Amino acid sequence: MVALHDWYRKAELTADRAGLLCVQDLDPCVNVFMKLAGGGGRLWAEMDRHEFLHQIDAYEEEDRSTLGRAYKTWITAWRTHPFPILRAKELRDWFDEGYADLVTPRALPPA
Repeated sequence: MVALHDWYRKAELTADRAGLLCVQDLDPCVNVFMKLAGGGGRLWAEMDRHEFLHQIDAYEEEDRSTLGRAYKTWITAWRTHPFPILRAKELRDWFDEGYADLVTPRALPPA
């Protein structure tokens, strides 16, 4: 069952990438994750995009310690969906690793 839940979470990350391919812009995708994290409705006006992105980096820093990695594994083992902050981190990493180069038309070199 743990392996199946891991597959569910990875399938969600794949769906997030497909959404980015459709939208062609990282900002609306991050906005969705902010809303999924609890910023829908009245709270949306109070959410700080910069702070949300900072939390992505803080979440990633937990991987530096063995205890942090173990805790993150423990709290996600039975979840079918990754935490919104992790989804935003993974999508941002994928975007930064070359996605933008794939969708941005490049000028052809001179003949």
